[in-house]
Parts: sequence; C-alpha cells; structure tokens
Amino acid sequence: MKKKIMSVLLFMAINILFVGMIKVSAETYECLTYSVSNSKITITDCTADATTVEIPAEIGEYPVTSIGASAFYNCTKLESVTIPDSVTTIGSEAFRGCTSLEELTIGKNVTTIGTYAFYGTNAMKKINWNAVRVSDF
Repeated sequence: MKKKIMSVLLFMAINILFVGMIKVSAETYECLTYSVSNSKITITDCTADATTVEIPAEIGEYPVTSIGASAFYNCTKLESVTIPDSVTTIGSEAFRGCTSLEELTIGKNVTTIGTYAFYGTNAMKKINWNAVRVSDF
C-alpha cells in the first residue's frame, strides 16, 4: 500500500513539474484566438462573423506556425483566407464546413495538411498555393 501511494505521489509530482515547464496561454488577435506553446503560435479559433482573414506571420514576438484542428470549423461567412509562409501545419478539419470560402492563399512552407482540412468548402473558386518553387523542378 505504501509503495502504491508513493508511486501515485511521484507520478503527480512529475506531471506538475512538466506542466509547469510548458507555457500555454490562450489569447486573441483581431478575429483570431491562438495559443502560445514553446514560443510558437497555433491559431485555434476565429469569430463566427469573420469574412476575410489574413493570418499574420507573427504575433508579438512569436511566429505563427500552425492552424489547429477545427480552428475555422463551420465559419460559414468566411470568404477569403491568407496563410503566411511561417505556417507549416494545417490541422485536421481546420476549415471544414466553411461553405462560403472562395479564395485561399497558402504559404510556401506548409508541409502538413490534416484530414478533412477543407471538407465542405464547395464554394472554392481560387487557390493560390505558393508551395511550388523553381528549385522543386
């Protein structure tokens, strides 16, 4: 019994130690909500009435490196999105259900796009993908 209690206490102490080392906070910038973790920003949400969104390359001193899972999920008024070169990851279902999304510009450093990231974006008319570089040929 003593061993079990000591194991549980040790486990709790380790968790508290590691949680204290990783700083995560939720903030807002214009119509976007984001979190900061390990000096990098992930976009986590957007206001429902946003129509045009230009995601900044950095907010404050931190680079915006990812768009989180379901960040823009069902933002039905969203018509245009620009994703900067600083972003490398677009999470699963990030833009799912954005039924008014017509124009999308994706920066050249996006290397990962999650499943169903653009599912249900049937109004799409123009995609500018800056990922193709002359050196790729």
